[in-house]
Amino acid sequence: MATHQPGPPHRHRARVPLRWRACPPRWPVLAAVLLGSFATSSVFDHDEFANPSHTPALQLLSPRHDARLPAGQDVRVVFAAPKGALVRILLDREEVARVSGAKYALLPASLFPRGTRLLQAELVDALGGGSPRDAAVLHFCECGQPSKAAAAAASALSISDGLETCGSREKALPALENPLEPGQRYMHSEELERFGRWAGELEAGYTTDWLGVRTRYAWDCVVAARGYYAFVPSRRLACEEYDRGMRDMMEQGLAPLPLDSLPMDLRERARRAPVPPEAAAPRPRVEGFLPPLDDEYPEIVAMLRSVIRSRGNHFVVVELGASYGTWGARGVAAARRLYPMATSHFVGVEPARHRFRQMEQHMLSNNMENTTLLHAIISSSSPPAHAGVGYATHRPPVMTLHALLAPHDHVDYLDLDIQGQEKDVFSDPASVEAVNEKVYALHIGAHSPEIHEELRSLFLSDGWILEMDYPHTPRMEYCDSQVQPGEARFEGDAGAFLQRDRSCLVQTEQGPTYVRDGILSFFNDRFGHLYDLSDVEAGS
Repeated sequence: MATHQPGPPHRHRARVPLRWRACPPRWPVLAAVLLGSFATSSVFDHDEFANPSHTPALQLLSPRHDARLPAGQDVRVVFAAPKGALVRILLDREEVARVSGAKYALLPASLFPRGTRLLQAELVDALGGGSPRDAAVLHFCECGQPSKAAAAAASALSISDGLETCGSREKALPALENPLEPGQRYMHSEELERFGRWAGELEAGYTTDWLGVRTRYAWDCVVAARGYYAFVPSRRLACEEYDRGMRDMMEQGLAPLPLDSLPMDLRERARRAPVPPEAAAPRPRVEGFLPPLDDEYPEIVAMLRSVIRSRGNHFVVVELGASYGTWGARGVAAARRLYPMATSHFVGVEPARHRFRQMEQHMLSNNMENTTLLHAIISSSSPPAHAGVGYATHRPPVMTLHALLAPHDHVDYLDLDIQGQEKDVFSDPASVEAVNEKVYALHIGAHSPEIHEELRSLFLSDGWILEMDYPHTPRMEYCDSQVQPGEARFEGDAGAFLQRDRSCLVQTEQGPTYVRDGILSFFNDRFGHLYDLSDVEAGS
């Protein structure tokens, strides 16, 4: 259950009347245009949280799409759904079970003869809502290995159909893309391969990643604001993949509703040629967005390692500077994808009021109930020197990392992105001691070369294993200025934002990329029995 610690009462600034008469005539016209833009674009919608800003959805966790399962055995269907929802389970489009107040259904083996079956889970009722659904194609096979001769012949002819064995893994992920080397192809990390790839329906208003995490389109896909869109290729490319899907729907005469789920260049076109709402029902099947190489890819690998090492035990992820809960949501989604029957807990701390409210909705959109969400600042003391900066009307309360970790007997993954306050947080001996005693894996975004080196030395001296080390970019202001869009590839396109100066890049196992903040990823050697991943079987 989410908890919330409110800040002090709102402080309102005195209103200063606008002096329209002193302005040249063009200013009222410009103001009207701007106000009109604000009124029609959800990106700048001041009423974002008063209107319904998330759609209840159901997420099928197990069996996964394209799973190979033994024929003649019972099948446990595990799903994530809004609290109190009534869920209908369908097999080859026929209802076989209804579930209320639970997160799984056990279906008898008699329903699953050999062959390929379509499994669907559908909401009958969720918060008064309709029937969002998720589906997976399942392959039921006879147990036993094919003969060596049959396997060799099939391999020579590039034939694999009919040779699937019970428990065989899902198809391999496609090659990892590096936007800076479009002609090169790399293998995804082994960690990503264990989790497979979500597949489902294209959903208006949300991008969906390979773990099945739904993220509101407006939060990352703001071209004019640059931010994530410009500097993190994985966020931008997810937006572009969504935009392509919306354009395809428009070309087929389907209206993705509501209109604010469309790319900006298509909204006016949709208004001029409206399509009846009933035509919006068919949605194309898509696979979840796979991350390319960028400075978030190492963080993805670090997070997935912590999930694998949890081995199906209770998984706890803590994110400081959480924004809308990016890494908490990904961590929980990964844990329930690999270990569908395991429990998890997300603790998210975010000082910016707007982002905090987005985090609350992000958890609802992804059916993540066991959360502790705090509108707060983590510091070594109360109040820190920066406590009032940027929070004139919603200054959040302050707490130490030691106090935050006190209720937990362990933390599988601690992720920090706290904008230069890393040194302050770890200057508190009690907080460092708590991290040493409870945290298994630690990932830090270091916001200066000095902070990077000091924290690297601190945790190495405390016996931590350094798994990743990418230095902070000392020329960030200059290198950021070199992240520029290329030529437009289609109408309304801003062009691909890429780092244009090769001297700003760092080399990784998957090729060069632009790393802005320093990356430090550690594993706590006090829990060395969890370190080895080779004995952990891939999830099914």
